[in-house]
Amino acid sequence: MESKFYVAVSFFIEYKEKILIGKRASWKKTGAGIWEVPAGTVIKGEQPIETVIREAKEELGINVSEPVLFDSYYFERDNKEYILLNYSCKATFIPNKIVSKEHDELRWVNKREANRYLCFDLQKKTLERYYKLKEKNCL
Repeated sequence: MESKFYVAVSFFIEYKEKILIGKRASWKKTGAGIWEVPAGTVIKGEQPIETVIREAKEELGINVSEPVLFDSYYFERDNKEYILLNYSCKATFIPNKIVSKEHDELRWVNKREANRYLCFDLQKKTLERYYKLKEKNCL
């Protein structure tokens, strides 16, 4: 049987030494109330790096630059298989008030805070990789 994979991106938006995380909206079928980094699904004809830029703007009103792919993994949700590409990017414009239809709450957090909030094991591993690469000046 042939599998169909969806491609999604998550993006670690950097601003003043912090990253943005969001608490999944209470109406979400899967993972409501769980903290995560923003993410979105690649649409047909779109390159993943374009998805990062589009989703940051559409979902959060934030302009980003320099998306860099630094990690990826496979996961399943709602009987669908995904490949998640994880990007680091820099915020170039942030509105006075960030609003997200996908999240009930948003926070800028440092490494220690992010470790406390994020609860998906794969995302915690990605967070660890992100900070290791930052320490080595690779991102």
